[in-house]
Amino acid sequence: HEGIDMQNRTVSTASVYSPISGYVSKSSTSGKYVNIYNEELGITVNFQHLNNVDGSGDLVEGSYVEEGQYLGNQNTTDNHVHMQVCTHTECTSVHSGRDLTLHCERPDWYF
Repeated sequence: HEGIDMQNRTVSTASVYSPISGYVSKSSTSGKYVNIYNEELGITVNFQHLNNVDGSGDLVEGSYVEEGQYLGNQNTTDNHVHMQVCTHTECTSVHSGRDLTLHCERPDWYF
């Protein structure tokens, strides 16, 4: 499993904020995910299992995200938010975490 699953047990619909600034390299309101690419660090942070991703406004592909910007809410169906860091070029993949032959074989951080 690449990345980490985080859960707010107190607030099932807790807000999720970006830990970095950068450009949205991939997003989906129906797929409930967003990738944020930071060129200076050379990483893409992928968030999955979100609700309320603003795919028509601030989180469309190519838009700029500030550190601390609202991304969406924890998805109550999956009951957690998945976060993973990729160190290859601007990542436009949404990794399942089930196939270790994916492009993001070596995450930048291990938890």
